[in-house]
Amino acid sequence: MASPLDRFRKQKPAEKPPTGKALGRSGTINSAGFISDQEINQALVWPQNLDTYAEMKATDATIRWILALVKYPILSAHWMVEAPDDADDQELEAAAFVEHWKEEHLAGGWFNFLRHALMCEEFGHSVFEKSADLRPVEFQWQSDDETAHDVSREAFVVSKLGPRLPRTILKWNVDDADPSRLRSITQWLGDGRGEANPEIPAERLVVFTRDQEGDDFRGTSILRSAYRNWRYKLEL
Repeated sequence: MASPLDRFRKQKPAEKPPTGKALGRSGTINSAGFISDQEINQALVWPQNLDTYAEMKATDATIRWILALVKYPILSAHWMVEAPDDADDQELEAAAFVEHWKEEHLAGGWFNFLRHALMCEEFGHSVFEKSADLRPVEFQWQSDDETAHDVSREAFVVSKLGPRLPRTILKWNVDDADPSRLRSITQWLGDGRGEANPEIPAERLVVFTRDQEGDDFRGTSILRSAYRNWRYKLEL
């Protein structure tokens, strides 16, 4: 009777893992920036779904309460930037710089940024455009031996993370060679001020997506599964 070791030796050698360019894609269909929708409820097909979720949030106390349960523990937390336990002096200084940036240089403040970022819960996504400039910064950091170091110099900082509201995003433009890679977004701005359809490249964006499926950067709203209950309640 062959032992388990003998049977193992007679097994066919494992094939080498495939290399080179992938043959398939996720299956998300993106035509010139417009992502096809598999939604079965017409009221929740993009972009109408954004209006529906906005109405649910604005008019139903239970929906508002559910969103508060998700968001307020994050918003009320004390956010700090800390270097790892084995950090060297460069990492300690970098952590102190980011903490200083968060408190002193981010336009609108960290709380306002988080509040807009968490809109990805009800809308599925939240997008920001980065603005940066060179400016003087002054902060202090402490080395492992508890020596305090004062820093005063010019630094390149992200001065603003401007929200680009979900209902203003017209197209999600992807790389032709790699559709899983976001190339830019196109906004629709109908107020007559400046360009009506600016295209913002991905390197200038910060994108939060909730429960993304495939290459659908729009994500999935936390309110999607509550729609039927909300609709019945509204009709009653």
